[in-house]
Amino acid sequence: MQTIWEKGVIVQTKIKIEGMACEHCEATVARAISAVDGVSDVKVVLADKQATVTYDPERTKIDAIKAAVKNAGYIA
Repeated sequence: MQTIWEKGVIVQTKIKIEGMACEHCEATVARAISAVDGVSDVKVVLADKQATVTYDPERTKIDAIKAAVKNAGYIA
């Protein structure tokens, strides 16, 4: 899903996350994704094993977001 804002394009996408087992894992993944420059919103749902991420594609790429998940110890 893409949402167009007045100052550019903001992208919202869902990323499958493997390896989460508890709420601590959910919070760790959310913190890791939130720390990526250009990410404006993230919602991680343990039960769905996925994250919904809103980001500015001019400031970051999906690969950087997935790398943050991997660096936190999970698979995206």
